[in-house]
This record gives sequence, C-alpha cells and structure tokens, in this order.
Amino acid sequence: MLNDQRIEKVIDFVDSRDCFPGVDVAGGICYFLWSKNYKGQSYIESHNRHVTSISVRLLNEYDILIRNNTDLNIIKKVRKISSDFLIISARKPFGIGSNIKPTTNGEYDYYWKSGFGKISASKVTAGLEIIHKWKTIVSRSSSEHAGQSASDGTKKGAIKNFSSPSKLCLFRNIFSCGCI
Repeated sequence: MLNDQRIEKVIDFVDSRDCFPGVDVAGGICYFLWSKNYKGQSYIESHNRHVTSISVRLLNEYDILIRNNTDLNIIKKVRKISSDFLIISARKPFGIGSNIKPTTNGEYDYYWKSGFGKISASKVTAGLEIIHKWKTIVSRSSSEHAGQSASDGTKKGAIKNFSSPSKLCLFRNIFSCGCI
C-alpha cells in the first residue's frame, strides 16, 4: 500500500471520538481515497484531539507509514542532524531470542527480562551498527486504545534505562533507540 501512488487522500482520526462522538474504536478511524487515474503524492489530513494537520507527501517516504504529521516533522528535523540518530527496533534489537540467558562471561553487558549479565558477541545477530552507541530503552505505549487512557484512567510508557555503548538489551515490546 505504501508504494501505491494512486492513493490520493488519507483522512486519519487518531481518536475515533473526534470522527464519531460517543463511539470508541481502538486505533482510531482512517479512510482513504484510491483513484485509478491518479498518480502522485497523497494529501494527508491528521486529526488528533480537535487539532488538524495537513501534509502532501509520498506514503513510502519511510519503511512504515508515519501517521501523524507532527511526528513526521520531528523525525525530519532529527534526520537533518544525523540520518542514524534515531533507530527504532520493536523487538529483538540485537537478534537475541528470549530463550538466551545471560552468563557471567561475554564481551557485552546484557539487560535481560529477568536481570542483568554478560553475553557473547557470537550471540548478537542484528543491530551491530548501534552496539557501540548510546541507547535509550523505552517501553512501548500500552494504552488500551491508541493513545487514549486505559479503562482505569492510566497511560503507560516510560524510559526504562539509558544504555551506554556496548550494553545490549532484550525486553519483549521494548524499543531501543540508538543515538550518536
């Protein structure tokens, strides 16, 4: 879909209640206009809590669709500083499976779901380009409905740790943001 230049318009409501008052749809409401005879950039209108932003862009500008135009502007500003300033991995940023436990020996410090230890470089199969960089380990956003508060009124998501060079992590549903 991201490569299809016949998508003329995308209208996105992060909170479904902005589109349909009183209706709670997890993930919001998004609809698009696909035009057989159109080829070009897409008009993207993002609604978030009664704030509307508009952009015209290719949907495949990144590997994933950046849904919110404000977020896209932040990413572009960060990318101007350095193209590898922000690297995000949703799971297994270093290719280490959850069945791999740390040991007392190894080249790297290793944050694991049950603690901390060492891990051998031979176990690392991905993320080699960010091993020797500072990293921020951030939990996933775990609101029940795409940014809306959970049923108990809470929102979850926080920085878990700052990881210095040569420290690796394995957490299910943790983002590792590589920095210079």
